[in-house]
Amino acid sequence: METEEIKIQLAVQNDNIIKISTSRDGNVYIKY
Repeated sequence: METEEIKIQLAVQNDNIIKISTSRDGNVYIKY
């Protein structure tokens, strides 16, 4: 579950710059 925690931390730290979201298939999408 460490991977999920890291994704959440990145999303929070870069909230004003980068939006990180995950899809059902497990791919990670980075929105600028």
